[in-house]
Amino acid sequence: MNDSLLQKGDIVVTDRGFFVFRGPAPDGVTNEFTRVPDPGLAGKPAR
Repeated sequence: MNDSLLQKGDIVVTDRGFFVFRGPAPDGVTNEFTRVPDPGLAGKPAR
């Protein structure tokens, strides 16, 4: 979450799922991420 090399659109994989980096938050200190669907689960039925 504190990686200075992140660029807008980068995908980050965490133990909480996949996130796309949207850029710095309005406060200029934190970063904004949006959850994206796990590509490994695409097209698979829910359990």
